[in-house]
Amino acid sequence: MVHYLKITLALVFVSVLLKNSVKAQDTFTSFESHHNIYISFGAGSSFLNDLPSDIYRDGNTNLQLGAQYERAFHKRFSLLTGLEFEQLVYSFDGDIEFTSPSTLDIIPAGPEKKYTGIRQRNLAIPLQLRTYFLDNNGANRRNMFLQGGFRFVQTLDFTGASGLRSVYFFRSEGEDDGVHLSDFANQTLLQAELMVGFKGQFFKKFDLLNASTLGIMYQFTPILNDGSTRIAPLHITWRFLF
Repeated sequence: MVHYLKITLALVFVSVLLKNSVKAQDTFTSFESHHNIYISFGAGSSFLNDLPSDIYRDGNTNLQLGAQYERAFHKRFSLLTGLEFEQLVYSFDGDIEFTSPSTLDIIPAGPEKKYTGIRQRNLAIPLQLRTYFLDNNGANRRNMFLQGGFRFVQTLDFTGASGLRSVYFFRSEGEDDGVHLSDFANQTLLQAELMVGFKGQFFKKFDLLNASTLGIMYQFTPILNDGSTRIAPLHITWRFLF
């Protein structure tokens, strides 16, 4: 967490320098800083890196629901943060093998287990910079923007709350079952995100896309504690902002 705090402070420092720089360049331009709050809903696909080659990968999904706060300090630049609840489901034809009290490996599943995978539910806090291609003058004008930065993610592995814990799930002998992975999953994750978004009257026939972002999230922290299987996923998601 100390490392993540240093990154956050560095980003805030850079944003302050950028804010002062653009103010110096645009003293002749009147712009009133403002803020926006969005409800965000996103969905997409995830890809698992470094999964053993002999394990079949099935469809992986990600869902996000939360709120985002945008602070516009310049006609072309904004800072964003927020809070998102997300669910990640990684489906693959694999079993788990415990190698120590705190680590495990993923191995090919035998015929007795079907529909196997890992489900995680997390809370994420983004800290990102948004750059508009045109002046950010309101929702009645079409615009595009690039947005990038970091997401700090905390897994919801609460003791006694089985629905909010990291789970290896499978079906065996006609019954659904699962193994809690709280002792084997990394609790704090770091991701980098880059996205392109649309704001204002950009699409005439698809109003829902006029406030949306399409992004890629790369996760630096593996899902599981260090073992022979270091799974670091890549997420692609489309968020809609209301």
